[in-house]
Amino acid sequence: MTDTDGIPGNINRVYATLPNATTVDLVFDESLSDTEAYYYADLRFTDIADIVALEGDYTFTVVDRDNPAVISIPDKLSAAAANMLATPANLSPAPDALVDSTTPTISWDAVAGATSYRVRLFTSWHSTLLWSDYIAAPATSWEVPYGVLEPGTVYAYRVYAYRGGTPVEDLDFASFNLLYFSWSPHFAVSTDPDSDGDGLSDSLENTGCTDPDDADTDDDGILDGIEDANHNGVVNAGETNPCNSDSDGDGIQDGTEVGLTLTDVGPDTAGGVFIPDVDPASTTDPTLADSDGDGTDDGDEDANHNGRVDAGESDPNVKDLKDVKAMPFIPLLLLDD
Repeated sequence: MTDTDGIPGNINRVYATLPNATTVDLVFDESLSDTEAYYYADLRFTDIADIVALEGDYTFTVVDRDNPAVISIPDKLSAAAANMLATPANLSPAPDALVDSTTPTISWDAVAGATSYRVRLFTSWHSTLLWSDYIAAPATSWEVPYGVLEPGTVYAYRVYAYRGGTPVEDLDFASFNLLYFSWSPHFAVSTDPDSDGDGLSDSLENTGCTDPDDADTDDDGILDGIEDANHNGVVNAGETNPCNSDSDGDGIQDGTEVGLTLTDVGPDTAGGVFIPDVDPASTTDPTLADSDGDGTDDGDEDANHNGRVDAGESDPNVKDLKDVKAMPFIPLLLLDD
């Protein structure tokens, strides 16, 4: 419905008249549309009988500042109690949690009868920051996208559960986080988070070549924070380069040299880039191009760069004497006294 002149901006009040003849003012929801005005009311109940009592006819009244009020045709709410979804439980992050990431995963228990969910982030109790896309059941978690949350900031969130269709403005079958109206923060992002969980803080990664939202920037299978072992943003002696998949330049990836396989790497390692070691029992030094010191680089000995000594290849861990350059022969002329 709309007001008399069809201009949402000059609506003074919207209220619902309930079946028991009481009225409830509806609250403007600024998050759902830039061109239309949506209003809602959260009615809280502790007794199912109170809900059953509200089954019946509703009318909605839009009061315009400059024109007569508009009253809707009665809208019947039937079997509300039978159609209710439970409130999502075991929400995480927990109230007042401190998270060490700007991309935390929000999770909850499955709601019986729900076919999808949605998460809504708030910067305060009434200000929406972001709606998630619809999350199809049975999934019960959502990772906040990188770039949405800021370090040292507090946020609240609300989880909605839906059955059947998912119109944005229809929350009749939505359940919610009971802490939504709390003034205390639901969770806070630490002042120097590690959003990708690689062991390096976002602030450090933002000053260097690594990606704060990618735990394995070079996709060699080794987390950035393991490659930069002392977490100082510099490639020191004995460390591999988190921005170069082949730190010693021998043609074999660092992760392959240390014996990593597909089961050892995480989701931030690109499967199409990483070359798993097919013989993880044998490893080479990713910081030394010629591990056995025989004068031939590891990548030349392991010609197909798969970490295994295949037919026709030499072992990069065994010094091949034929590859060792002999000392030059210098003839000596010995003279008698």
